[in-house]
Amino acid sequence: MLTTYRLFNAAQNLDFIWNEIITQEGDDLNRTITRSFNLTITFSPTDIVRIYGRVYFVLKRQTLNDIWKLAFWRDDSNY
Repeated sequence: MLTTYRLFNAAQNLDFIWNEIITQEGDDLNRTITRSFNLTITFSPTDIVRIYGRVYFVLKRQTLNDIWKLAFWRDDSNY
């Protein structure tokens, strides 16, 4: 966590964009989703890192009236 904090603290700008949902499976109470994203980290005008990745989510809720809660996530990106 400290390494991630230092990375983001050193950045001048962070841009995170969710892209399309690649897969979505499950029912009304349990769902798995794979979604792609773009992350651009600007450290300086000449030092810009662009990451195109994927994340895998497991969402759950107890009843149809409850909100979805994140039960698990995994970064499936290859940097």
